[in-house]
Amino acid sequence: MVVFGRVQRSDLRRLAPIREPRVLSEVPRRVWTDEEWERIQLGFRARGMDDRWHLFLEGDRLFLHRSWLGDGRYEVTFTEVADGRRITEVIVEGAEPRFPGGSDHELCALLERLIDGQLLREQEYGWWSAGRVGDDGRRRMALSG
Repeated sequence: MVVFGRVQRSDLRRLAPIREPRVLSEVPRRVWTDEEWERIQLGFRARGMDDRWHLFLEGDRLFLHRSWLGDGRYEVTFTEVADGRRITEVIVEGAEPRFPGGSDHELCALLERLIDGQLLREQEYGWWSAGRVGDDGRRRMALSG
């Protein structure tokens, strides 16, 4: 059994903040359940060259950095609502060509796909499967393949 804790900023090398912050005019409308929020809090650390993103949470703010150079691309604020968590603000890198991105709608859609793919589906269907929380509060994950 392998023990994975939450991914933290200090676990990652060479992270650079967003240099020219720009607030998106659109945010995902989705509400993430408490169970999904629990998995989002674990974050995601790129494991190899094919993984392009590091994702980690500080408080209610999710940070998304490109894994190869560490450039900050998204800072996402979650707010608790009656049925889970909702994104209330999205800040992106506004400097081109650092992050050409596209329209606010396209950047919003990419953000939702990254959260779903890297933080939710990866953990559910990926190379490890969720285990239980131990007495020390750390989540234990078992390799699934």
